[in-house]
Amino acid sequence: MEQMKEKEVAHKHKRHEELKEEKKRFERKKVVDDKIKKLIEKKEISDLFKSRERELRQVFQWYVNSVHHEVGVRYILDELVFKSFMNFASEFVIHPALLTLKEVQGIFRAIANRKPIVDEKPATMSFKEFEEALLRIAIKAGSVCNQLYVHKTGNDGEMGDEEYEDIMKQYLALKEQEEEQGDDEQEQDDEGYEKIDQATMHTLEGLFFYLGIPKDKQAVFNKLTALRSSVLPYSEKKKRIYIEFCII
Repeated sequence: MEQMKEKEVAHKHKRHEELKEEKKRFERKKVVDDKIKKLIEKKEISDLFKSRERELRQVFQWYVNSVHHEVGVRYILDELVFKSFMNFASEFVIHPALLTLKEVQGIFRAIANRKPIVDEKPATMSFKEFEEALLRIAIKAGSVCNQLYVHKTGNDGEMGDEEYEDIMKQYLALKEQEEEQGDDEQEQDDEGYEKIDQATMHTLEGLFFYLGIPKDKQAVFNKLTALRSSVLPYSEKKKRIYIEFCII
C-alpha cells in the first residue's frame, strides 16, 4: 500500500514538472512569435520582401507544384505542405549548410501548427508564412547571414570566391560541432532564436545573397530546374558540402 502511494505521489510530481515545463515552452514560443511578428512588420523588412516578392512567389509556387497529391482529395492545395517546404530547404541547401534538419522541420511546425486542423487537409504554409519562414531561417543562421551581407556589400564579394568559402568553412565547422554535441538532445521548436534582437534587414539580405535567387523570371526558372536535376540524398549532400568548404 505504501509503495502504491509513493508511486502515485511520484507520478503526480513528475506530471506537475512536465506541465510546468510545457507552460514555459508555450511562454517562450509566444515571446518568439511576438518578436518575429514585430520584426516582419518593420518597414525596412517589409520593403525588402516587397522588392523580392515576384521571384519569391515564383519559387513558392514552384514548390507548391512540386508535390503530387492523390486523386480524389477533397481540397485544393495552393500552399506549401511539409514535403514541399523540405524540398525547398534541401535543394537550396539550407540544410545541412545553414541549419540542421531538425531546425528546418521545427520552423515549419512553429508556423503551420498555429492554424487549426481542417478536415483531412494537411498542415500548410501560405506565401506570407513562407516569408516568415525565410526570416526565421535568417535569424537562426544570423551569424553567417550577417557575414555574407558584409562580404557582398562591404567587400564586393561574390558567391564561391575565397572569402565566401572561408566564411562558410568556419560556419559549417561550428554547425558540425554543435550537431555532434546535441545528438542526444531533443531540440524544441522555440530554440535557436537567442539573437533575434540582433536581426536586421541586413541579416535577411545575407540569406537572399546565399540563396542566389535571380530577379529575372526565366533565370529563376533555369535555377530551379538546375537545382531539381542536381538534388542529392541528404547524406551525400552533407558530405560534398563539407568537402567543398572544409578541405583546403
